[in-house]
Amino acid sequence: MDVNDNRPTMRFPSASRSVVQLFPSRDDLSRGALLARLDATDPDEGPNAELLYALEYGNEEGLFEVDRETGALTVAAEGGLDSSRSVYRLVVSATDRGDPPLRTVADLEIRVNSSSLALPPAGAWKTDFTLRSIAVLQPDQPR
Repeated sequence: MDVNDNRPTMRFPSASRSVVQLFPSRDDLSRGALLARLDATDPDEGPNAELLYALEYGNEEGLFEVDRETGALTVAAEGGLDSSRSVYRLVVSATDRGDPPLRTVADLEIRVNSSSLALPPAGAWKTDFTLRSIAVLQPDQPR
């Protein structure tokens, strides 16, 4: 049997990706809107690798909810989020089902773009291009 010796690692949010940008013009602020999916991994096996997600801090008003199993973060506020508030800051967690359980936390910032130049609704973009090449650069590696 696997020993629960590894703490979960957050893939989203992470130190390099911790911001979700919302656009009122796309109904991102309405009740039930999917804002992000929390994502973590645990190299243990069995129950020690099964993860549960939670909102730890910053949700005192009950504006958000997270599906403990899938990590889906949605708007819970009855009337949706306030478009005049520009930033919401949450602390989220992933906890394994080991004995004892191990937990990791991460900061998540939700920004509301109230600009009149916000993006058009999803699917309204027209694209007409051909991708000829793509380069993937790894941080801290020479080019």
